[in-house]
Amino acid sequence: MSVTLRFFGDDLDPTDVSRILGAEPTISRRKGDRIPDGRIAETGSWLLSAEPMSRASLEAQIDSLFARLSPEAGLWRPLALKYRGDLFCGLWSLEWNCGAEMSSELVQRVAARGLRLSFDIYFVDRNGEPSR
Repeated sequence: MSVTLRFFGDDLDPTDVSRILGAEPTISRRKGDRIPDGRIAETGSWLLSAEPMSRASLEAQIDSLFARLSPEAGLWRPLALKYRGDLFCGLWSLEWNCGAEMSSELVQRVAARGLRLSFDIYFVDRNGEPSR
C-alpha cells in the first residue's frame, strides 16, 4: 500500500507549497525542470509520500502522512483548488475482490482540505508480479 499527497499546476512553486504545509516533499518539480530520465516536466508538482508501514491500514498511512503536515485545513483548501490536489492511494493485493475502507472522520478530514481521493488497485500474483 502506498499513500502520496500530490499537487500539480503549471505555476506551482514547490517552495510555497512546502512553506504552507510545513514539510518538504519527497519529490517536487517546476514546469520545465529536467526530470532525471531526461524528459522535461510538463507541469509543476509537489509530492509527499507516506512512510512505508508494513501491514498498516490505509487509514493509518493517511493519518501518519497528515501528522507530518500543518493541521490547519483552511491552509490546504486554496492549494488543493489552485494546484489540483489529491491523495493518491495505491493498493496491491494478493487476493481478488479485496478492498480498503476509511472512517467517516477521515473522509471529512480529506474533504475539509479540498483534496480529491485517487485510487489505483492492483492484483499481484503469488510471484509478486502485477497481473495484466
